[in-house]
Amino acid sequence: EREAGSAEGLDGELIVSAGFLHDVGEWLLGDVRYQVKNDPRVKDVLRMIEKDLFEQEILAPLPESVRKALLHASDLQDDRESESGRFFNAVECIGYVLFAIREYRLGNHRIGLAVFSRHHMTLVEYMKEFASVRAIYGKYRAEIAAALAAASAATE
Repeated sequence: EREAGSAEGLDGELIVSAGFLHDVGEWLLGDVRYQVKNDPRVKDVLRMIEKDLFEQEILAPLPESVRKALLHASDLQDDRESESGRFFNAVECIGYVLFAIREYRLGNHRIGLAVFSRHHMTLVEYMKEFASVRAIYGKYRAEIAAALAAASAATE
């Protein structure tokens, strides 16, 4: 982003901290399949459990000043207002899509298409804002758009 001149509003330390904390939350809860994690019947419950475990296991033993800083970084995961929050979300979406591309190419179209339909337009929007999203997602955008169009045509 710096090379493209679009890193002014990005807080790199906060983004890296949020990424670390995101992975810690997954470590506490265990690896949950994408389909389960995004199932509307359990999505909110899983997030609440992950947050509770994070607060009890990680934050509780720490000094207040450290807890406050880590909570701020953790909150970035749900922030779509700040540039750093949007960038974090873009990176997370790219991670999901890279997983889904592999699944789709291996013939697991159901998972691939579910992820593509959830994240494609979001990433197209983020491409307008972030050079790194353009560089990474640009490689896959046409393939994903074609897969979504083919799936749409098949259901009509």
